[in-house]
Formats: sequence, C-alpha cells, structure tokens
Amino acid sequence: MSADVGILDVAPARSRAPAQTFGLCDRIPVVGEELGFVECLAGLEALVSELGEKSVSGLSDEQLLSGAQALAKLASRLSAVRGQMLVAIDERCSWRSSGMRTLIQWSERSSGQSPKAATREIKRARALEEDLPVLSRALKTGEIFAEHVDVVRKVFSTPILKKAVNGEGVQKECVSWAKRCGAREFERRVRARALRDDPA
Repeated sequence: MSADVGILDVAPARSRAPAQTFGLCDRIPVVGEELGFVECLAGLEALVSELGEKSVSGLSDEQLLSGAQALAKLASRLSAVRGQMLVAIDERCSWRSSGMRTLIQWSERSSGQSPKAATREIKRARALEEDLPVLSRALKTGEIFAEHVDVVRKVFSTPILKKAVNGEGVQKECVSWAKRCGAREFERRVRARALRDDPA
C-alpha cells in the first residue's frame, strides 16, 4: 500500500447495498464521473464505511505501517477541506440556521470538540485561507499536518512576524522542515527562524 493512496480511486462494488451518506446524495458515484463536491463527499462516506468493516489482521507489518501513514495523511488532507468549509460557513453565517448562537458553538456541537479545540480549528482555517497559501496547499496534499500549522501560527504571532510569515519563502522553509523533522525539532527551527525576523 502506498502512503499516497487515493481512497476515491476504488469504485465501490455495485452488488452491495449503498452505505449511509447522511442524505448528501442519493447514489454512490462511479469512478471516472465528473463529480461535484457533494457527490465526492458521498463517495468518500461510502468508502470509509467499507474500510471500517475490513479486518487488519491479515495485513503484513509493512502494510500496517504504510496504511496507518496513509490514513494520517488523508486525515490531514480532509482537515484542510473541512477548514475551507468552516470559512465558507462563517462568511455566509450558515450556522445561524442551526439555532446555534455562534460558529464556534455550532462547530463544537457538530464535531464533538471542546470549545478550545473548535476555536483553534476555526482560527487555523481562517489563517490558511487568508495568510498562509503555501501551508494551505501543503496541508491539502498531505505534506504537513494541522499541528505544523498551529506551531507556525503560535510562533509567528506578533505583527512583525505575521507580516514575515506571509512571504512564501518562510512558509516554504516551514514545509521543508515539517517533511523531514520531528515535532520538537520542527518547533525549534520555526522559533529560530522567527528570531531572525523579530529578535525581540
């Protein structure tokens, strides 16, 4: 199994009953179709349902390792897509139709997150959309994880540093470090890079 497995590349078997798709779409799309967002999401739900029913007991050690890595990357990529949706929901105030008083309250209720985690996710999504295009692309492709974005946001938090990290050069450096460093080393490098732009 490749670490870059595309879970929408496998057509669901036509003989089995369609998986529950939360009313997003009345049918499971066929691979090769020109799909819209709703159809892609319905297909994803169906495939995840199928995957959840599979046993991992017959997998080799290599397949377990590469499969777990692939799922981590896919989860990261999906978090980027969800972030885009949160930004759109915020811009349209779509959450108001749910009866919730704020976007954070809606996100907390709909995702099971704590208020702190929901707030962090929304702030991350806004930063990616407005200020961090390189990190946004890297998150969508699975090159980095949401935690990397959070470290960059936490460290580059002053007005001077926010301006500095808006440059593609700094963001590209961060992506490069994220791809080859562990979490502690990544944060150390990000902090060292921030000191170059704002020694104070």
